[in-house]
Amino acid sequence: MFTEVLGLALKVEAELRFRRFESVLAGLEKQSSVRSRGVVPAERLQRAIRGVYRVLPFEPTCLKQSLIFCRAWRKRGLTAELRIGVQKEGGVFAAHAWVEDGAGNVLTDPREGFSPVALPAIRDSRASD
Repeated sequence: MFTEVLGLALKVEAELRFRRFESVLAGLEKQSSVRSRGVVPAERLQRAIRGVYRVLPFEPTCLKQSLIFCRAWRKRGLTAELRIGVQKEGGVFAAHAWVEDGAGNVLTDPREGFSPVALPAIRDSRASD
C-alpha cells in the first residue's frame, strides 16, 4: 500500500505544479478502475497517505490528500467524489477538500461548516497542457 500511495502522491505533486487544475480534475475523472486490488478500509488508506507525507518534503494539504484518496479508491472500482468547500467565519475565508462516496457519506477528513462549490466543467484539455 505504501508504494502505491507514494507513487500517487508524487504524481499528484507533479500535476498540481505543472498542469492546470482542470487537467488534474479531468485526469481524476478518466481514471480507470482495476477491481483486482481489493478493498482497503478508508482509515487504512488515510493512514498510508499520512505516512507517505511524513517522508516526502511536501506539505500534505487536504486537496492533495483527497486527490490521492480518490485515485486509490477508484483504482479499486469504488466510488469517490472530490468535494471542495468554502466558509467565511469571523471575516476569515477558508477552503477545504474532502472525499465522499456515491451516497454522500464523507470518507476523508470531515469538517463542519464548509459549503461545497461546483467544480469546473471537465473537458479534454490535453491539447492545451
